[in-house]
Amino acid sequence: MTQTPDPLPLHRLIAVADIPERGLEVRFETNATERKAVADWLDAPAVEALTANYKLLRRGSQVRLTGELHAKLTRLCVVTLEPFETEVREPVAMRFSEHASADGVAEASVSHDATEDDLPDPIVNGRIDIGAVTAEFLALGLDPYPRKPEADFAYTEDAGKENPFAALAGLKAGGKPKTGA
Repeated sequence: MTQTPDPLPLHRLIAVADIPERGLEVRFETNATERKAVADWLDAPAVEALTANYKLLRRGSQVRLTGELHAKLTRLCVVTLEPFETEVREPVAMRFSEHASADGVAEASVSHDATEDDLPDPIVNGRIDIGAVTAEFLALGLDPYPRKPEADFAYTEDAGKENPFAALAGLKAGGKPKTGA
């Protein structure tokens, strides 16, 4: 049996059994190797910093993770293609359950809180991967079309005076194709 390569660049496992009744506060900091892996995964020139502060609360077979991540990274502007520095602060809130399956479908025994939009993620082998959570929420917090603050895309009506269909119009009329020259 072949295994598919892991698509996520970060992994930090927390054993659910190690979460005390009062909860567990975790500060997640990445090292240079992890930041390079995240930058490659995001197709970004660099990730200078990536940290997160989380609180994990265990209630029966469920764990609630809340907190915030902070990242400083270099992105490429979609207008100028120049690199620029940006910061991301992204709130994180997730639920995990021992009764959720790996495909994201919860078993019938899991109660679904009406205030939550998503079913809980699975607790796998008694552990939660806060590294994977951090990478996923960072990706979700990024602007899909990053623009350098001073970059301006100025559209003008004159940009394409030559109508691309002018040559076809000439053929339809029975004449010769028109060219821009």
